[in-house]
Amino acid sequence: MPRDVVTQVEPAFSAPAAFVRQLMDAVVGVMPFDNRGEPDSQPGPVEMRTTFSVLEPFLATYTVTDVGLLLNMVYASWALQRNARASDVDGEAIGRIQSLLEDFLADAHASTPECTEVRAYFLGMCMDDAYNHPSDCTIEGLRSQIHWDISDLRSGHFDGETFGGRCQGDEYPLWLKRSIKRVERYKAAAQC
Repeated sequence: MPRDVVTQVEPAFSAPAAFVRQLMDAVVGVMPFDNRGEPDSQPGPVEMRTTFSVLEPFLATYTVTDVGLLLNMVYASWALQRNARASDVDGEAIGRIQSLLEDFLADAHASTPECTEVRAYFLGMCMDDAYNHPSDCTIEGLRSQIHWDISDLRSGHFDGETFGGRCQGDEYPLWLKRSIKRVERYKAAAQC
């Protein structure tokens, strides 16, 4: 019986490295490059929206739980880089994927108690320098979202955002809009 189950699973889901490689290739396809052919990193709302647009077909139905599991694979995926040139390009792609997944974790509403548990796990990792963890800006978002999670746990009602979920007529999901505002507030406060 387990053999039948394995043959029914799509290849991308049976090989985590292949799935992460697909995400990286999609992001590389939209990354800007400078005149020397090096990745031209311009962190900000445009980069976030562009990265979201290419990842959405892969991750549209992912919840906070799903993204948390995927993020651990992305943290481990630095080994997918094979040479110096690919290292710069792939490293930039992994960084963009990692950053957007961390933003989703920090700003999306939980769908289930498991989502709350995953977010708490990541916040706990932030306390230990032995683990990969998000930026200070994202950590603040995680802390803020935990307040909503506690309320959701107490009431038993979860709003449940998915990676690609949006209100009718919206170009981007609400979690992405919240992330962009959080990043802009953080950058403005840092310049004071």
